[in-house]
Amino acid sequence: MCLNLKNCKFGFIGGGNMAQALAKGFLKADLIKIENIKCSTPSKAKSFQNIIGEQVETFIDNTEVYYNSDIIVLAIKPQYLKQAMDSIELSATKKFKDPFIISIIAGITLENLSKMLPNNNQGQLKIARVMTNTPSLFGKGISVYSTNSNCNIKTLCKEKNIIDCDNILTTLFSSVGICEPVPESLMNSYGGLIGSGPAYVFIMIEALADGGVKMGIPRATALKFAAHLLLGSAELMLQSGKHPAELKDAVCSPGGTTISAVHVLEKFGIRNALISAVEASTTRGRDISKEI
Repeated sequence: MCLNLKNCKFGFIGGGNMAQALAKGFLKADLIKIENIKCSTPSKAKSFQNIIGEQVETFIDNTEVYYNSDIIVLAIKPQYLKQAMDSIELSATKKFKDPFIISIIAGITLENLSKMLPNNNQGQLKIARVMTNTPSLFGKGISVYSTNSNCNIKTLCKEKNIIDCDNILTTLFSSVGICEPVPESLMNSYGGLIGSGPAYVFIMIEALADGGVKMGIPRATALKFAAHLLLGSAELMLQSGKHPAELKDAVCSPGGTTISAVHVLEKFGIRNALISAVEASTTRGRDISKEI
């Protein structure tokens, strides 16, 4: 494995939306070189090249990427992981780079990954599990990660420098948003919040815009203003450091329009719906771990 990320060969196994978002984000942050990217994907090859660039080598077979990458990002659906790993040819003639494996697959534990990865050298591969989200494409993502015990073993790379997995992860994922280490026991919970979270927010934007349209606001304007409403409100909370309840109370005048609207939100259970959504996503992530 190389320490200088610009000299690293990056392999993406899976070329869907999340892989595209990360590759685009890493390139935008000038951390990696486009000519060092390979991607294996059965159905998204042209899409990946259109988004990232024609210089990217794409393959249908995973073997080429797995044996010729310093850092591998596993970005496939959990139900396809076993099939993808089984498809990789085990060959004594291929020189294995002993790569750093970064999995962004929902629900798959570090232990399961260790068992399924080909050529795992008696379980010596350095493996990280990352939960991230699609706003990474615009540098506004949220990423959390956990690593296996091998990542704590300091080894030398070919440039004779110490490989620090935490530093690699922080450098990569901080370039596309914010990034923090977390216990693996909470990874599915973070998935329920941040991994699935953009879907909850998009539903809220769409619903708010629908409300505006019902009250006579043009659709395009309603969508734009609803999106900026969530963006600006979130920034206000982060910059002020105030609790959201305090900021909410500041908008609710006695007997006014906002407190009347808040009453309706409470009546229809907006809090319960959002809490239950995070809970359902977390539970599904745990179930996936058991199914693989």
